Amino acid sequence: MKSVTRPVEGKDYAIIDDFLSVGDQERLKCLSLSPEFTYRIYESHRGSYDHEKYVAPLQFSHHLYMEGEERVSPHFGAFSGIYLKLKQYFGNYTLLRSKVNISTILPPIDYGKSQVPHVDLEYDNSTPVAHWVALYYLNGSDGNTFFYNSSEEILRVVQPKANRLLLFNGSLLHAASNPAFEQFRIIVNTDLQPEFVKL
Repeated sequence: MKSVTRPVEGKDYAIIDDFLSVGDQERLKCLSLSPEFTYRIYESHRGSYDHEKYVAPLQFSHHLYMEGEERVSPHFGAFSGIYLKLKQYFGNYTLLRSKVNISTILPPIDYGKSQVPHVDLEYDNSTPVAHWVALYYLNGSDGNTFFYNSSEEILRVVQPKANRLLLFNGSLLHAASNPAFEQFRIIVNTDLQPEFVKL
């Protein structure tokens, strides 16, 4: 697999608000919550973890695309506006995976805990696959995104905001968290390998 060019300005992440038009954002949100948009339940983490520090709840996922698989969601085309606009920041790129994730409210005892820190794509030997991540928030939520260093200390926290795009180097340790007040946390999670990075 090709390597990922470092960002021109040395940035490992960027936040872009008002990424799509409000109409397109609302259309994708409504589609993601419609009965025709089916989800499967997945574990958000596999393996052991610190139960005092992290949570590993189930989440609902709709896979739009997975490289190497013939299976593509019938709704893949509806999200093409996201994929086309990502070219402003990455030029041509290889789409590795894209899915819609829904996280729901956790019990109050777990409020403030993130899910288990991870990188999205790894080889079998746990070496990260060179890639970038684009998280597009379809709704505002109190389920923040956390970034960690190698000692699992929090480096930064990003709050989901409707129509916000969060871009970051896929080698960064990160984790979602579940909402405590909003009913859902809905994101489009896209992993890609770009030709260049313009942040």
